[in-house]
Amino acid sequence: MVDTHKAALRSLNGFRFDCGRVDFLIGANRALAEKLKQANIPHQYDEYDARHGEKRNLRLEQEVLPFFSRMLKYEEKK
Repeated sequence: MVDTHKAALRSLNGFRFDCGRVDFLIGANRALAEKLKQANIPHQYDEYDARHGEKRNLRLEQEVLPFFSRMLKYEEKK
């Protein structure tokens, strides 16, 4: 995905993802984070102590929504 979508990934105002350290998807998420790093694509990747789906609401409230609040641009229409 990274190799074929570099331009689109670089055009994003923010790219963030996370994964629980006991999640069955941890290997794929770590590989994606490394691929993004090697391609110099700005992103934020975090790991936390949990299984798949655990702490979802807490992560959304404390990490995901604040991240996108900082990253997304909003202009009021006149």
